[in-house]
Amino acid sequence: GYFLTRSWQLPDDFCRAVLWHHDTEVFEDRSVAEPVRNFVGIVHLAEHILNRVLSDVAGIEWERFEAHVLDHFGLGQDDMVGLADEAFDTIGRA
Repeated sequence: GYFLTRSWQLPDDFCRAVLWHHDTEVFEDRSVAEPVRNFVGIVHLAEHILNRVLSDVAGIEWERFEAHVLDHFGLGQDDMVGLADEAFDTIGRA
């Protein structure tokens, strides 16, 4: 994925997020740029919310990333419930 995004000349932070998106170390390695960690976190938040809305299953990736993502964005479990509820309501209206 990384080399494909590079060949498409996408922004470097986006390409690096694709490179790191399966590695929880992205949140611990402070040499990784903040936008890269943000992209990775957003991907996992979105995937988790979608899984909860569509199937009420958290997924294996979320189990590995949950603590890192919540800490990175300063979110708690109640925040996740609120985000999932908002997503469900939005999808239900579409």
